Amino acid sequence: MGHRDAGVYQAYINERVQCNVQAAFLGRPSEDALYKAVTHMSRYVDPRAPIEPTSEEIDALKADSGIVHLRELRDQLSREVREESGTIKKAEAEGTKMYQMYKKANDDLRCAKKNSLKEAVTYSRQRFFDTIDTIEINIQLDLSFLDLNKDDSEPRKVVHRLEERRLVADLICRSTFGLNDQAKLNHRIQTANAILALCQRREAPRRQKPDRTWGIQRIQHGHEEPKPPPLLESCAKTQCIFCFYNLNQPYEVRFYNYHTVYKTRNHVELHLDVYKPGDTISCPDPDCQKFGTVLHSRSHFMNHATREHNYDIFRRRNG
Repeated sequence: MGHRDAGVYQAYINERVQCNVQAAFLGRPSEDALYKAVTHMSRYVDPRAPIEPTSEEIDALKADSGIVHLRELRDQLSREVREESGTIKKAEAEGTKMYQMYKKANDDLRCAKKNSLKEAVTYSRQRFFDTIDTIEINIQLDLSFLDLNKDDSEPRKVVHRLEERRLVADLICRSTFGLNDQAKLNHRIQTANAILALCQRREAPRRQKPDRTWGIQRIQHGHEEPKPPPLLESCAKTQCIFCFYNLNQPYEVRFYNYHTVYKTRNHVELHLDVYKPGDTISCPDPDCQKFGTVLHSRSHFMNHATREHNYDIFRRRNG
């Protein structure tokens, strides 16, 4: 632009907006995004490439002569170990020579299986990358995939639902060859105005009825509809005691059941972490709220929940 140095151009860059605003307005990817996409492209980066062998390939590996031989040797040594020591665990504890032979045969079988699976995956991926280009080119050259009419073999006419979109498509596809400078300028102005009018069109908001079935699908059986599950009166050990008595929470949050007691304890401790050392903790149970039960520490709350509400979830495993 004829400036003295690059520092003059740097003064016009917005410090807050760190993106290509022009590319965003035109709906085009920025140069930085294209550069990163091109530099990170690799021949072996394709989500369609297989990452594990198919069931047919696994069945073929099971029938491999080397793996079959190692499996038979492992089974034979297993039977001899059981005849000698009774069980494999006893043989392992005694450290017999027969167990060492069995362990080596088992390790050789596992290693052979792992190597065979790895080689099968490598072969499948290499075959995919060697043939995918030819497959895609053949698909593009196949005339049966073209959207043509059977009568006149011409592409189907595109029908636009919006008048603004039809006008934009007509102006963009219209040839400007042979027009003078003023006509070309008018064409660009009309195109810009048409694109602006298309961008100003908004879809009408769709009103959705609130779901009052608590996420339970209603299935009509005759003239009856299933009733929602009854509300529980006491908190189970797989439910959070804080969420259970919080009436402001939705149904699926209040009565959510965790898979194990340990996951429930981890969630309850997130509620307890809100309280700082020295803060008092109020029991969320409604009866305790009526009597104003106040707990002075985390351990006090745990003991109270265990004794009064049979909510014993705070024991940890030893080791």
